[in-house]
Parts: sequence; structure tokens; C-alpha cells
Amino acid sequence: MHNNLQDNQSFIADAKARELDTLAYHDTKSQEFMLVAGHPESIKLLNEILDDYEMVCAVVAAIDTGILERWRLESSESSDEHRALKPENINSTKSTGENEHAQ
Repeated sequence: MHNNLQDNQSFIADAKARELDTLAYHDTKSQEFMLVAGHPESIKLLNEILDDYEMVCAVVAAIDTGILERWRLESSESSDEHRALKPENINSTKSTGENEHAQ
């Protein structure tokens, strides 16, 4: 894609004059733009491929987020267990328990 809107419009007009379809695409990951012209069936196929690509990226991002959240939860639980097993926490629990029984 050109940075100039007029150049892009000229590209599209030229493609239509040759009975070609055009496809403009913005890749949100790379922030790149693409403007292509081609036979209508080719452009349709390219559009389907790009839709599939975006879906796969979304699935991967969702899986990655799920794995990261699970890891954080497990890490947090693991940290809590390690804190509970420290000798000072065990002694603290014993003395609290003894005080409760004495009352």
C-alpha cells in the first residue's frame, strides 16, 4: 500500500478497469498494510486465507492467555504452600492453636 491515498485509489481504479478485484488488508500484529489486485477467485481465496490466519492467531492468543493464567494461579498456590511450610509459620500456628485451647 502506498502512503498516498490518491495512489491507492489510482491502483484500485486501474484494477477495476482490468476487471480485477482488490483486497486491502491491515495486519494488526505487524501494523503493515497490503493492497493487492487479482482475479476475483484469487482475491476471494486470499481473503479466506487471511480470515483463517486471523482466527488461528486469535486461538493461539487465547490458549497462550489461558496457559499464562493457569501458570500464575499454580505459581500463586505453590507460593502459598511454601509459605505455609516455613518453620516460623508452623510455630505461629501451634502457638495460636495452644492459646485457643487454653481459653
